[in-house]
Amino acid sequence: MLRRLPELWAPGGHVVLCLNAPELDSAFLQTLMAEQAPEFTFVQRVDNPPAFADASPERALKVLVYQAPASCGSGSGGCSGWMIAPLPYAPRNPLPTQH
Repeated sequence: MLRRLPELWAPGGHVVLCLNAPELDSAFLQTLMAEQAPEFTFVQRVDNPPAFADASPERALKVLVYQAPASCGSGSGGCSGWMIAPLPYAPRNPLPTQH
C-alpha cells in the first residue's frame, strides 16, 4: 500500500499512518515511508489522547502525518486518482451522483 501512495494521492494531500504495536517504534513507520514513498514529507507525530497514555511513547499508539509533494512524478501517473484518507477529504475524481 505505501508503495502505491504516489499514484493514489492527490498533490499536496495528507496521509495519516497509525501503528499500535508496542514492539515497533515510530522509526519503523518512518523507515517504511523513506523506502516506499520517499517523495512524501513528514509533517508531524500526533499526540495521543490520555486514553492511549503509556510510560514509553514509542510503545504507545503512533500516529504520523505525511504530505504528498505539490506535484508528482511524470509519466507513470504519480499522485493521480483518489485520496484514501486525506486531511481534509476531497476526492479528485468524485463519483457521479445518481438520481
